[in-house]
Amino acid sequence: MVTTLSTDPTQRIALQPISWETFEHLLAELGDRSSTRLAYYRGVLEVMNPSSKHEQVNRLLERFVITLSEELGLEIYALGSTTWKLEPLAGVEPDSCFYIQNEAVIRAIVQQNREVDLNQDPPPDLIVEVDIASSSAPKFPLYAALQVPEIWLYRSGRLEIHQFDGTSYQPSLQSRAFAGLPIAQLPVFLQMADERGHNATIQQLRTWIHRQLSY
Repeated sequence: MVTTLSTDPTQRIALQPISWETFEHLLAELGDRSSTRLAYYRGVLEVMNPSSKHEQVNRLLERFVITLSEELGLEIYALGSTTWKLEPLAGVEPDSCFYIQNEAVIRAIVQQNREVDLNQDPPPDLIVEVDIASSSAPKFPLYAALQVPEIWLYRSGRLEIHQFDGTSYQPSLQSRAFAGLPIAQLPVFLQMADERGHNATIQQLRTWIHRQLSY
Protein backbone atom coordinates (compact mmCIF):
# COMPACT_ATOMS: atom_id res chain seq x y z
CA MET A 1 0.00 0.00 0.00
CA VAL A 2 1.25 3.47 -0.91
CA THR A 3 1.00 6.12 1.80
CA THR A 4 1.40 9.86 1.21
CA LEU A 5 3.70 11.15 3.95
CA SER A 6 3.83 14.84 3.13
CA THR A 7 3.20 17.55 0.56
CA ASP A 8 4.30 21.18 0.35
CA PRO A 9 4.09 24.21 -2.02
CA THR A 10 7.09 22.97 -4.02
CA GLN A 11 5.02 19.88 -4.88
CA ARG A 12 7.13 17.44 -2.90
CA ILE A 13 5.40 14.14 -2.16
CA ALA A 14 6.78 11.25 -0.13
CA LEU A 15 5.45 7.72 -0.71
CA GLN A 16 6.01 4.40 1.01
CA PRO A 17 6.51 1.51 0.79
CA ILE A 18 8.03 1.60 -2.71
CA SER A 19 10.17 -1.18 -4.17
CA TRP A 20 13.45 -0.59 -5.97
CA GLU A 21 11.86 -2.02 -9.11
CA THR A 22 9.10 0.60 -8.96
CA PHE A 23 11.68 3.33 -8.52
CA GLU A 24 13.56 2.10 -11.60
CA HIS A 25 10.30 1.93 -13.57
CA LEU A 26 9.43 5.52 -12.67
CA LEU A 27 12.89 6.69 -13.73
CA ALA A 28 12.40 5.02 -17.11
CA GLU A 29 8.91 6.44 -17.53
CA LEU A 30 9.96 10.00 -16.69
CA GLY A 31 13.06 9.88 -18.89
CA ASP A 32 15.69 12.59 -19.30
CA ARG A 33 13.30 15.36 -20.33
CA SER A 34 11.29 15.51 -17.13
CA SER A 35 11.96 18.24 -14.56
CA THR A 36 10.59 15.96 -11.83
CA ARG A 37 13.27 14.79 -9.40
CA LEU A 38 13.20 11.55 -7.47
CA ALA A 39 14.94 10.46 -4.28
CA TYR A 40 14.73 6.89 -3.00
CA TYR A 41 16.02 5.52 0.29
CA ARG A 42 15.12 2.25 1.99
CA GLY A 43 11.63 2.01 0.51
CA VAL A 44 10.66 5.69 0.77
CA LEU A 45 10.29 7.60 -2.49
CA GLU A 46 10.22 11.41 -2.65
CA VAL A 47 8.92 13.10 -5.79
CA MET A 48 9.64 16.80 -6.23
CA ASN A 49 8.71 19.29 -8.95
CA PRO A 50 10.92 22.38 -8.46
CA SER A 51 9.48 25.87 -8.70
CA SER A 52 10.80 28.56 -11.05
CA LYS A 53 12.43 30.37 -8.10
CA HIS A 54 14.11 27.15 -7.04
CA GLU A 55 15.54 26.63 -10.54
CA GLN A 56 16.67 30.26 -10.82
CA VAL A 57 18.75 29.94 -7.66
CA ASN A 58 20.00 26.49 -8.64
CA ARG A 59 21.18 27.60 -12.09
CA LEU A 60 22.91 30.65 -10.66
CA LEU A 61 24.76 28.57 -8.07
CA GLU A 62 25.78 26.21 -10.86
CA ARG A 63 27.22 29.16 -12.78
CA PHE A 64 29.00 30.32 -9.62
CA VAL A 65 30.70 26.93 -9.20
CA ILE A 66 31.79 26.92 -12.82
CA THR A 67 33.10 30.49 -12.53
CA LEU A 68 35.04 29.62 -9.37
CA SER A 69 36.67 26.69 -11.16
CA GLU A 70 37.59 28.85 -14.14
CA GLU A 71 39.18 31.55 -12.03
CA LEU A 72 41.11 29.00 -9.93
CA GLY A 73 42.28 27.11 -12.99
CA LEU A 74 40.49 23.91 -11.96
CA GLU A 75 39.03 21.41 -14.40
CA ILE A 76 35.44 20.53 -13.58
CA TYR A 77 32.82 18.11 -14.80
CA ALA A 78 29.26 19.35 -14.23
CA LEU A 79 26.58 16.66 -14.32
CA GLY A 80 23.48 18.61 -13.27
CA SER A 81 20.71 16.44 -11.82
CA THR A 82 22.15 13.11 -12.96
CA THR A 83 20.51 10.11 -11.28
CA TRP A 84 22.88 8.40 -8.84
CA LYS A 85 22.04 4.88 -7.71
CA LEU A 86 23.37 2.40 -5.21
CA GLU A 87 21.08 -0.56 -5.80
CA PRO A 88 18.91 -1.50 -3.94
CA LEU A 89 19.50 1.01 -1.13
CA ALA A 90 19.50 4.53 -2.52
CA GLY A 91 18.88 6.57 -5.61
CA VAL A 92 18.85 10.36 -5.89
CA GLU A 93 18.71 13.22 -8.38
CA PRO A 94 20.46 16.29 -6.87
CA ASP A 95 19.77 19.86 -7.86
CA SER A 96 23.32 20.09 -9.23
CA CYS A 97 26.49 18.02 -8.91
CA PHE A 98 30.13 18.36 -9.91
CA TYR A 99 33.32 16.36 -10.18
CA ILE A 100 36.26 18.57 -9.24
CA GLN A 101 38.93 16.65 -7.34
CA ASN A 102 38.01 13.53 -9.33
CA GLU A 103 37.42 15.29 -12.65
CA ALA A 104 40.22 13.39 -14.44
CA VAL A 105 38.80 10.07 -13.24
CA ILE A 106 35.35 10.83 -14.62
CA ARG A 107 36.75 12.21 -17.87
CA ALA A 108 38.57 8.91 -18.38
CA ILE A 109 35.35 7.00 -17.75
CA VAL A 110 33.50 9.10 -20.31
CA GLN A 111 36.29 8.47 -22.83
CA GLN A 112 35.71 4.75 -22.29
CA ASN A 113 32.05 5.26 -23.25
CA ARG A 114 30.72 3.75 -20.06
CA GLU A 115 28.42 4.99 -17.32
CA VAL A 116 29.70 5.92 -13.87
CA ASP A 117 29.20 2.97 -11.50
CA LEU A 118 29.22 4.01 -7.85
CA ASN A 119 30.08 0.47 -6.85
CA GLN A 120 33.55 1.11 -8.24
CA ASP A 121 33.78 4.78 -9.23
CA PRO A 122 33.87 7.87 -6.96
CA PRO A 123 30.68 9.84 -6.27
CA PRO A 124 30.44 13.54 -7.21
CA ASP A 125 32.84 15.71 -5.23
CA LEU A 126 30.22 18.41 -4.70
CA ILE A 127 26.43 18.37 -4.48
CA VAL A 128 24.38 21.59 -4.47
CA GLU A 129 20.87 21.55 -2.99
CA VAL A 130 18.43 24.47 -2.90
CA ASP A 131 15.66 24.77 -0.29
CA ILE A 132 12.99 27.30 -1.18
CA ALA A 133 9.71 25.87 0.15
CA SER A 134 10.85 22.45 1.35
CA SER A 135 13.81 20.81 3.05
CA SER A 136 16.61 18.77 1.46
CA ALA A 137 17.40 17.19 4.84
CA PRO A 138 15.81 13.84 3.83
CA LYS A 139 18.42 13.56 1.06
CA PHE A 140 21.40 13.74 3.41
CA PRO A 141 21.25 10.03 4.40
CA LEU A 142 21.21 9.17 0.70
CA TYR A 143 24.32 11.25 0.04
CA ALA A 144 25.96 9.65 3.09
CA ALA A 145 25.19 6.22 1.64
CA LEU A 146 26.82 7.34 -1.62
CA GLN A 147 29.72 8.88 0.38
CA VAL A 148 29.49 12.28 -1.32
CA PRO A 149 32.30 14.38 0.27
CA GLU A 150 30.63 17.80 0.27
CA ILE A 151 27.18 19.37 0.08
CA TRP A 152 26.31 23.04 -0.37
CA LEU A 153 22.84 23.76 0.96
CA TYR A 154 21.15 27.07 0.17
CA ARG A 155 18.27 27.94 2.49
CA SER A 156 16.82 31.02 4.17
CA GLY A 157 19.20 33.28 2.25
CA ARG A 158 22.32 31.45 3.51
CA LEU A 159 24.72 28.98 1.92
CA GLU A 160 25.76 26.20 4.26
CA ILE A 161 28.73 23.89 3.70
CA HIS A 162 28.42 20.33 4.96
CA GLN A 163 31.36 17.88 4.97
CA PHE A 164 31.05 14.09 5.15
CA ASP A 165 33.02 12.66 8.08
CA GLY A 166 32.61 9.02 7.10
CA THR A 167 29.30 8.63 8.92
CA SER A 168 27.26 11.82 8.60
CA TYR A 169 27.51 15.46 7.49
CA GLN A 170 29.02 18.15 9.68
CA PRO A 171 28.79 21.95 9.18
CA SER A 172 32.00 23.54 7.96
CA LEU A 173 33.29 27.05 7.31
CA GLN A 174 35.51 25.84 4.47
CA SER A 175 34.91 24.10 1.17
CA ARG A 176 37.15 21.19 0.23
CA ALA A 177 36.54 21.90 -3.42
CA PHE A 178 37.48 25.60 -3.16
CA ALA A 179 39.68 25.79 -0.08
CA GLY A 180 40.54 29.26 1.18
CA LEU A 181 37.57 31.09 -0.36
CA PRO A 182 34.70 32.34 1.85
CA ILE A 183 32.05 30.38 -0.05
CA ALA A 184 29.35 31.33 2.47
CA GLN A 185 29.40 34.85 0.99
CA LEU A 186 28.03 33.70 -2.38
CA PRO A 187 24.36 34.50 -1.55
CA VAL A 188 25.29 38.18 -1.86
CA PHE A 189 25.65 37.53 -5.58
CA LEU A 190 22.26 35.84 -5.78
CA GLN A 191 20.66 39.09 -4.61
CA MET A 192 22.86 41.07 -6.97
CA ALA A 193 21.62 38.98 -9.91
CA ASP A 194 18.04 40.12 -9.26
CA GLU A 195 19.18 43.74 -9.31
CA ARG A 196 21.83 43.83 -12.05
CA GLY A 197 21.26 40.74 -14.20
CA HIS A 198 23.03 37.42 -14.34
CA ASN A 199 25.94 38.19 -16.66
CA ALA A 200 26.81 41.43 -14.84
CA THR A 201 26.77 39.48 -11.58
CA ILE A 202 29.19 36.87 -12.93
CA GLN A 203 31.60 39.68 -13.78
CA GLN A 204 31.32 40.99 -10.24
CA LEU A 205 31.90 37.47 -8.93
CA ARG A 206 35.12 37.22 -10.95
CA THR A 207 36.31 40.50 -9.45
CA TRP A 208 35.46 39.23 -5.96
CA ILE A 209 37.42 36.01 -6.55
CA HIS A 210 40.48 37.94 -7.73
CA ARG A 211 40.26 40.13 -4.64
CA GLN A 212 40.03 37.12 -2.34
CA LEU A 213 43.01 35.45 -4.00
CA SER A 214 45.13 38.57 -3.59
CA TYR A 215 44.71 38.67 0.21
